[in-house]
Amino acid sequence: MRRPFRLAGALIALGLVSQVARADDPPDPLRLIPKQADLVLKVDSPRKLADAITSVEPLRQLSQFAAVREALDSTNFRRFRQLIDYYEKELGASWPDLLDRAAGGGVAFAVKFEGAPDAPVLLVVQGRDAALTKQAYGLVLGVVEQELARQEVREKPVRETYQGIETIRFNPKTHVALAGSAVLVANKRDVLERALDLHIKGAEESLAVGAGPAAARKLLDPDALLWMWIDLKKAHESPMGKEAFALPKGDPAQLILFGGPLDVFGHSPFVAMGIHQQSDAWRASFRLASGRDATPDGVALHLAPDGQPGCLPLLEPANVLYSNSFYLDLGKFWNEREKLLTEPTRKQLDKAEQTAGRFLAGRKLSELLNQSGPYKRFVAVTQRRTGYAKFSEQAIPAFALVTSTRDAEFGKAMDGILRVVALLTGIQARLKLAEETVDGVKLVGYRFAEDATLNGDPQNFRFNFSPCFAAVGDQFFAASTIELGREMVAQLQKSAATGGDANVATRSRVYSAGGAALLKKFEDAILTQAILDRAIPLDEAKRDAATLMDWVRRLGDVRTHADYRPHEFRFEIEWKPTK
Repeated sequence: MRRPFRLAGALIALGLVSQVARADDPPDPLRLIPKQADLVLKVDSPRKLADAITSVEPLRQLSQFAAVREALDSTNFRRFRQLIDYYEKELGASWPDLLDRAAGGGVAFAVKFEGAPDAPVLLVVQGRDAALTKQAYGLVLGVVEQELARQEVREKPVRETYQGIETIRFNPKTHVALAGSAVLVANKRDVLERALDLHIKGAEESLAVGAGPAAARKLLDPDALLWMWIDLKKAHESPMGKEAFALPKGDPAQLILFGGPLDVFGHSPFVAMGIHQQSDAWRASFRLASGRDATPDGVALHLAPDGQPGCLPLLEPANVLYSNSFYLDLGKFWNEREKLLTEPTRKQLDKAEQTAGRFLAGRKLSELLNQSGPYKRFVAVTQRRTGYAKFSEQAIPAFALVTSTRDAEFGKAMDGILRVVALLTGIQARLKLAEETVDGVKLVGYRFAEDATLNGDPQNFRFNFSPCFAAVGDQFFAASTIELGREMVAQLQKSAATGGDANVATRSRVYSAGGAALLKKFEDAILTQAILDRAIPLDEAKRDAATLMDWVRRLGDVRTHADYRPHEFRFEIEWKPTK
């Protein structure tokens, strides 16, 4: 057994086998974490978390894959299982029961953001009965010392004392001690000593009485399997943080891409995160104690005005892999640039306005930004047919970007601009115009000539693309392929342009069915790799590939949304496997 694995197993064992009797109110492990910590990750009930994870059906189904079976049959994993079996036998209970009794008071992991990459770290595993914890602690240490001796490790564990309490140093970055019914593990001796001081003197200087973790826990929904608190004070005070969170900004891209979250992070004292499970659905929730109030009035690029939808419904063409909808008012970005951007950046933007005409078919940048609408949508799909007889050796998903429009002139302007771009590109790339009408909508597209050779593209990557664009009502889109463009016309004609919560500024979804379709597209490559790697016959490789695609399809979808409430921000990630 390699040394890193041995030490990791030892630390896990310290938690698993600190067997204790049940008590109604075990002490809070936060009482042993100094208040100077900047991050705490806490599991209130490790048994509940373990039960929840082992009940996830896609994880249970992993054993049907040969690679996973090989990993489970590896020497390291067998030795790990033998270690767990040994403790189960010695302590007379199964590992889930031992975990419940060992860490019934919870497990807390804390970090202080200083001295990176060697930042102070502390782990507290809280048991329920000091006498039995001490017995199991000694058993684990005996096994670890025997294993280190068997491996002839030169660096032996060093037993020391602090305030009458024995401490053990396995190496310069692993220090362990038993504090009553709690096991402590730290990467520095002084960190371990501070935790022991709290054990001896009381929790008055600990996070157990700190306002931050309590406020974070209150902000989250109840019954979190795991929750985290991150203090943002250092981020606010750092030079990088002051620049990122302040207005006006010197980086337009930062403002456009991350303006909303940066406003919220700049005004919230902490970040709270919780992992929840309800039935077979999982949810990760990130929450901050500021929301719409974090952005100054009149300059919110990412937030819809009251009474308007925050973002439009997702578009879902056939074999969709990913769909995203968000609010971004680029007209306001231009009109409020005096408040949003620093003077040097404004001057650069004004200069770009004067020189951009040659690239925008005579149009002004300011006109385009104000004519475009604030609602944006993006989709990526697995597209099996490309419209070409030739194929690219590196296939990629097709994609499209949609924007709402405030003025019909925007569609006309983009038509002219994109035609000019296609004309200039087509001189070398041999683009051919391919206009067609789809459900009454003119779709303008271009295809690469298949009888031409293009220098710099030996793998025919260009045949992933047949760019196109069209205006559908008050929506304008550009797509990477004409085939997707036809679907986008139908999608936009039937998609509602209103509705939705005004506070939800962005939402997205990842589709497992689209992922399975993408794997199907690469089936030949998957079969070849399996045959070469594992020396199996073609029939077996096909069965394994079909199993993999079915497993991916059953993973279900992952959904996200960002919710800007008046005084609170929520970013939710939800996953529900398909039964």
